[in-house]
Amino acid sequence: MLTSFDSEVDDDLRAQRAVALARRLAPVIAAAIVLLLAGIGLWQYLRHRAEQRAEAASAAYFAADQLAQKASPGGVLDRAAAGKARDAFAAVARDAPDGIAVLARLHVAGLAAQLGDLAAAHAEWVQVEADDAAPAAQRSLATLLDCSSRIGTDPLPALKARLAPLEAPGAPWRALAQEAEALADLGAGDQAAARALLTQVSMSADAPQGARQRAQGLLQTLPAPAASADDNHAKTTTGGKAG
Repeated sequence: MLTSFDSEVDDDLRAQRAVALARRLAPVIAAAIVLLLAGIGLWQYLRHRAEQRAEAASAAYFAADQLAQKASPGGVLDRAAAGKARDAFAAVARDAPDGIAVLARLHVAGLAAQLGDLAAAHAEWVQVEADDAAPAAQRSLATLLDCSSRIGTDPLPALKARLAPLEAPGAPWRALAQEAEALADLGAGDQAAARALLTQVSMSADAPQGARQRAQGLLQTLPAPAASADDNHAKTTTGGKAG
């Protein structure tokens, strides 16, 4: 049976063990707190650096864009200026965060196409299209640009297959993809298919104004659709009754 003295001794021993344990754990806890604070500081530093990097990338992007705009004064390509703009966008693509970098890559491809380097343009567009880290809208834009540049060279079924997902309702480039497919149909001699697509674009409230105007202009250049046998029969019947 424990006496009050034994109980006091036991309490003292437990207290001493608790103090000893606290002394052993104190450095560990302190180190953990230091690491936590360091982690917070590092995160804040990295966020600050990312913001600085994004600001620098944006400035470089707009500077490259200014060069690109100067590359076509009056609609005439200045090859030297276009080359400088292409190099500037390539530098942005290497150093910028992902979103800005992808836009810069699309510019690099576009300028390469303008300079006649279609192989480089196709390679860049296909890489962006296959980049899972790139935003979906930019990937589909790369598909659209690549397909548009292949009209008249690639088989029509292959182009239609690549453009089909871009023409889904609500897709960001739907009208432009339909316009591209219509041009491919015209190149293949399928005026009926082209007319159907151009009519959709010209009547779409969601299509950009420029796309609607181009579609309307193309529709005016197409010959009138050939009358069907039923139409000819109806006209003949009507004419006979009128006589």
